[in-house]
Amino acid sequence: MNEWYHRILEGQRQRREDEERKKREAALDERETRREGRETRLLLAAIASALIAVLAAAAAFWQGYESHEARKDAQRDFETTRKDATASAAQARQDALDTIQQQLAAQHELRDQTARSAKAAEASAATAARALTASQRPWLKMEVTSAGTLDIDDRGITMHIPVLLRNIGKSIATGIRTHAQLIPAPTGSAAFRETTTARDRLCSEAKSEVAEGPDSNGQSIFFDSEGTTTTWGVTIRKKDAARAFEHDGSVIPMVIVCTAYHATYDSEVHSTARVLLVLQTDPSTGAGVGFSPTRQVSFQPSEYSLVPAFSAGLFAD
Repeated sequence: MNEWYHRILEGQRQRREDEERKKREAALDERETRREGRETRLLLAAIASALIAVLAAAAAFWQGYESHEARKDAQRDFETTRKDATASAAQARQDALDTIQQQLAAQHELRDQTARSAKAAEASAATAARALTASQRPWLKMEVTSAGTLDIDDRGITMHIPVLLRNIGKSIATGIRTHAQLIPAPTGSAAFRETTTARDRLCSEAKSEVAEGPDSNGQSIFFDSEGTTTTWGVTIRKKDAARAFEHDGSVIPMVIVCTAYHATYDSEVHSTARVLLVLQTDPSTGAGVGFSPTRQVSFQPSEYSLVPAFSAGLFAD
């Protein structure tokens, strides 16, 4: 009985121990489960934190990238705007310069056109004034003849030439001065130039004398009137005649007469000039020829003649 009871107690004890062991194991399992749950939760929390950190980093990176791109876009926009502004300013400056240059060119053209118009008006007025002056001023006509013999002697070649002046203009000529000269006629290719030079030189002397005045030292001739005839004795010096004869084989005397004068209302000096050749009449042919200064001889007026020079024979201004 005791053994049976003892087995019953032993069984009960054994059951209690199994139950307690199961309880302990269940508690251990529960604690392990809770621990594993905590670890899982911690791991998930760590993973979530890491993921959040990664997402935050990615967001921060993306924000930084977007900010960088925004700055680049802003910089590009700024550079584009600056370049556009610079180009616009340069174009505006160039347009302004072009406008100024066009305006200056137009002003210059207008000024030049005005100057040309003024010059044309001045020229037209001057032409009209000259035409009026020419129509109202005195004009002296000169008649040159020969008088007496033409003598070849120790002095050279000498002759006397009467000069008669007639005023064919419409106002009085005053301060009249007349100069006369006898020279060997130039020959060769330079004859015209040398003749003109000699004539202009003689007229320049007469004009200077008129310009220096006084008018009372000169003659005055009313319009449509003639003055007194003045006879001039002129001579080619012997050495000049000999030089011309040696060069050309004969001497053709050339008479140059120039008279200078001005109008009573104007100080401008005018002149009239005649250039004539003195030719000996060849008895056999009747042609005009030069003279030989190698012997002394006198020629009567019927034996020589005055012929207008082919060049610069008559001049008036």
